[in-house]
Amino acid sequence: MEGKLVRDGIPKKILGNGEQPIVKVVSGAELLDYLMIKLVEEANEVCAAERREDIIAELADVGEVIAAICAATGISEADIREAQKEKLLKVGGFESGTILLDTK
Repeated sequence: MEGKLVRDGIPKKILGNGEQPIVKVVSGAELLDYLMIKLVEEANEVCAAERREDIIAELADVGEVIAAICAATGISEADIREAQKEKLLKVGGFESGTILLDTK
């Protein structure tokens, strides 16, 4: 894949800095492919963040990518919340910090 997905306002910001952005616009399945790559990129940035405010900012980016994936696929945030509730009831959450070391 060529290039990387950026927020809609980034080309304008680049222009404001006196540079010329070279862009292409994607949609459909190609957009979804780029969004999936962006989700991993943003998740890695959350993992690398150390300060609380940086973690918040990176989680906001993850949330924005998730919202875009939802829009691209017709999935509602309510669909996601419902799936979260179902998984929480079936297998719990992550609050206890349980680490699985092995199974025998």
